[in-house]
Amino acid sequence: MRLFLSSGELALPIGMDKVATLEILHRPLFAQVVQEFVGAIEQDEQPSEFRLVAEGGGEVPFSRFLYIADFLTFDAGARKITSRLHKSLMKEFILDEELRARSQQTFAQMRDALSEQLMRFESRVSFESEFSLEKYLRMIDFKITLDESDAIASRITGIVDLVTDLQIWDTILFINLKGFLTEKEFYNFVEYCLYQKVSILIIESSKSEWLHEGECKLVVDEERFDYMSCTG
Repeated sequence: MRLFLSSGELALPIGMDKVATLEILHRPLFAQVVQEFVGAIEQDEQPSEFRLVAEGGGEVPFSRFLYIADFLTFDAGARKITSRLHKSLMKEFILDEELRARSQQTFAQMRDALSEQLMRFESRVSFESEFSLEKYLRMIDFKITLDESDAIASRITGIVDLVTDLQIWDTILFINLKGFLTEKEFYNFVEYCLYQKVSILIIESSKSEWLHEGECKLVVDEERFDYMSCTG
C-alpha cells in the first residue's frame, strides 16, 4: 500500500519488504498528521490530511494498524489486544479441523462427567450442552506480557513478535522511534522486521541521516517534499 499526503503528490510505500519512514520537519503539520492518523486508527475513518491506498487500488482501513503510543509503557495485555487474540484463536480453530474435533471431544467428556454428577440431585438441574468455542475462549483470562526489565530495543522487537504471532494487524505505527535507539540498534530493528515480514511505519518529527538499505523515507518540510528513494 502507499501513503499519500494531501499537500503533495508523492507517496510513501508501506509493506513488508521495506520499513517506511515519514519525517515531517514542520511541527504543526507533524502534530496534525499524528493526531489525524491516531484518530483514524481508533475510529477507523479516513482523515483529511492523507490517505492509504492499496497496490491494486482502493482505500485501506486504518483498523489494520497497531498504534504504539509509548512502547516503554505498552500494555500487551490490554483488552483490545486480548480480544484480538480471541479472534485469532477462533480463526485457527475454524480452519483446523483436527483441533476443532479434539476440542469438541474434550468438551463431550466434561459434559458427560458433569451430567453424572447432576444425577445425584433431586431437583432438575440442567446446563447448556452445545459446544461453543467462542464462549469458552472468553472464559479464559489470557495474559500477554512484555518483560519490563528488557532494554528498549528488546521491548520494541517484543512488540514485533506480538504482531507476528497474532497476525491481526497489517502494520505497526511508531512515533519518534529513532530518538530512542542508536544507529546500530535501528539497523538491527530494520533487519529484524524484514526477517519477520512485519510492515512498519515510523513518523518522525526531526531529520535523521540514517538510511538503512531496507528503509524507504519521505521527508516533508514547510515548503516541499523531498523523496529519498528506497535503497537496495
